[in-house]
Amino acid sequence: MTSFQKDKGVATKGYCRFTKNIIYAMIAICSYIYIMILPTTVWATTILNKEFTAVIDRMEEGITTNYNFSNDAEYDLFVMMLSLGGKTPTNSPQLFRSLEEKRRMHKAGKFKKVAVYPGEPGADPGPVITTQSINIIPGATGDGAGTFRAMGMATYEGGSPHTYGMLTLRDKDSGRLLVWEKLEDYGSPINTVQTKAYGDYRNVEAFFTGYYLDKDGNMIDFSEKLSAPNDLPVIKNEAPVSSTGMVSDTCVVCVNRTPSQQNQCVYGKDNNTNAVKFPVKGNIAYSVPVKLDASRRPVGGAAVMYLVKNTGGGCIAWGPKDDTFFSDPQTVFSADKKNLNWNFAPASFGEKQQCMDNGNVINFTLRVTTFDDNMNMMPGILTSTPPTVPGPNWQQVSTITLIVGCLAQGTLIETADGRAMPVEDFQAEGEKVRTGTGAVLTVMGNTVGDEKDPMISITTEYGYNLMLTQGHPVVTRTAGIKLAKDLAINDVVLTREGAQKLTSVTRKPYKGKVYNLMLGISGEPITTDNTTFFANGILVGDLRMQETFGSHSANRLSEQDILKKLPKEWHRDYFNYRKAKKQ
Repeated sequence: MTSFQKDKGVATKGYCRFTKNIIYAMIAICSYIYIMILPTTVWATTILNKEFTAVIDRMEEGITTNYNFSNDAEYDLFVMMLSLGGKTPTNSPQLFRSLEEKRRMHKAGKFKKVAVYPGEPGADPGPVITTQSINIIPGATGDGAGTFRAMGMATYEGGSPHTYGMLTLRDKDSGRLLVWEKLEDYGSPINTVQTKAYGDYRNVEAFFTGYYLDKDGNMIDFSEKLSAPNDLPVIKNEAPVSSTGMVSDTCVVCVNRTPSQQNQCVYGKDNNTNAVKFPVKGNIAYSVPVKLDASRRPVGGAAVMYLVKNTGGGCIAWGPKDDTFFSDPQTVFSADKKNLNWNFAPASFGEKQQCMDNGNVINFTLRVTTFDDNMNMMPGILTSTPPTVPGPNWQQVSTITLIVGCLAQGTLIETADGRAMPVEDFQAEGEKVRTGTGAVLTVMGNTVGDEKDPMISITTEYGYNLMLTQGHPVVTRTAGIKLAKDLAINDVVLTREGAQKLTSVTRKPYKGKVYNLMLGISGEPITTDNTTFFANGILVGDLRMQETFGSHSANRLSEQDILKKLPKEWHRDYFNYRKAKKQ
């Protein structure tokens, strides 16, 4: 760490004061910190002064928040975290101009703390902060000490043009920064950074702070801290699980669909509503009793259950949390207060979010935090977003794949023998279709349901017309797979007569049934790009492709797209960043 400090010009037992500026906007970031204990030794010597320590101590554990830059100590702490990463007014002029402007706004009384969760009393409209707690995994050293590893993650729905984060570990008694690591990137929707330090993990605190640019080019600051608990409970998940029981396999959840075959959806086989719902069942075993009040609810306890797209943190669906979680009749503490069981059959995550398209891969998280009689924190977490190494109070669960995309009733599907068959007539396994690659695949079955959202109607230059749901994948010649909602006039799609431009793309209200097919049985040549069929003469994807497409949608922005998204005043910062990376 010493050489790193010298390279970045970081002073020990002190800090440098710079000025900068950020246009105030609401936070729409999802920041995560995971912490693990592993056998490595890393130390640093920088010490936070009392003012900085006081700022961090005032922050609420596990809650992502933003700074009030009218407070000198908060302002100087943020600037120090920038300087640790080598940020200066010279190499990041717009960053510091933005910060100074934001500080002037805060001093003029325009600072407003952003609500933590959507729908809370007094919450601002629009995007808000989401959080996930630190996770602790014990080491194997005999004296109770070990290596403390943390991972910070910052995401923004659709991809932020620019993200910067500084992840630090500090000794809470001395204020010493044990280690720090920087993340900085342009054009990636998910950014992660990891760091580690040797010491008694119960006295180490992780602090993750930085900024990102939102969709309007505003620079938004964020910070989160969490400490290690004294007790590490053991958490177990019973639901949701994938059809194979393998954590590595996704769990298919159907929304507003009734499949003709039972094996297409793990959950939602009979879900003919637009709500996202599936069972959530599990338990936590504690080594010491949980502190409960007279109604047997945990004192200071908190529970958060949510779904978030793996392409970023701005698209969130909330399940039962806090009082709703603990007051459920199936959420029960044992008589000795050392076991907690829950069983939501099913848990509801509300109406399907518009941003959760068909085939999207969704990360599921359940975080349960309780305290012992001495108010020591005892967290447990189930999540599809894994840290490097699992532990007793953390368990990885399968991702969720939503199946919601379909074709309008009456859509004609071309079979392998050249017939045109209405999509609703594919009721059982046996019919065969010819794919866009020329392979012949068997239809396993179809899904059927009602569609509440407007449908997408597309027309090609030679008159092919198709009505399909917004999340249905369509094969294009130049852009690969695109969701119907992302199609535009002049996009080139593939038809049974070759490539054709789209001359019309419109949204239309639709009342009626919608259908989709799943292609391919065991022994057939199934690949990631050949489960396609011709619908009204236009090549589209099946259910398998919807699942595959969702898992590949978090692509990094190109430099051209980055410069398009970045306001011109941020271009100099970007070019300086690129220059520094090449050196």
